[in-house]
Amino acid sequence: MYGETYEGTVKVQRVIAALIDAILYSVIVAVLVVLSAFAFADLSGNLDFLFALEPESAFIGAYLIVLNLVVGILYYGQLPAMANGQTPAKKLLRIRVIDEKNENPPLHIHFLRAIIVYRWYITFLLIPVLIATDAFGTLSRSIDTIFSLVLLVSLIMVLGQRNAQGLHDVLARTYVVPEVIPLEEEKKQ
Repeated sequence: MYGETYEGTVKVQRVIAALIDAILYSVIVAVLVVLSAFAFADLSGNLDFLFALEPESAFIGAYLIVLNLVVGILYYGQLPAMANGQTPAKKLLRIRVIDEKNENPPLHIHFLRAIIVYRWYITFLLIPVLIATDAFGTLSRSIDTIFSLVLLVSLIMVLGQRNAQGLHDVLARTYVVPEVIPLEEEKKQ
C-alpha cells in the first residue's frame, strides 16, 4: 500500500505543507482583497463603504467569497494538476499527490480534493465580513462548521492511518507520497 514505508515522514511533511500552503494562500487572498478594496473605493479614496452595513457591503461580502473560492480552486485544484500533483509547499517538501495508477490525478480529482478539504480556507478570512453583513448568516456558519469538522477528521486520519490518507484522499482515491527524483537529477545534487 502507498505510504506505508514512508508513513512517519509523509505525515509530518503533509502537516507542514498544509500550514505553509495555508499561509501562501492567505497572502495571495490578502493581496487581492487589498487591491480589490482600492478598486471599489470611490475617487476620493474613501474606504468607509467596506465597513458600512448597507446593501453594498453584502455585494462586497459576496464578491470576497467568490474571490476566495476562485483562488482556492486555482491554488488547491488547478495548480497541483499542472505541477505534477504539487502545491508550492509540497514541492518544497518533496511530496506529491498520486492516484491509484501512481500518476498525477486528473484535474477533476484535484478539484474534488480541493473542495472536500480546503473549503474552510475559502471563508476563514471572510468570517468578519459575513458576521458584519449577516449576508449569509446561519447558513454560512453551518457550512463552515461542517467543513471544519471534515478538515479535523481528515487531519486525524492523516496522522492515524498507516498510509497517511486523509478523508479527501480516501474519497478521491489519492495518496501523498515522496517525490521521486529522476536518477539524472539526483546525480547532479
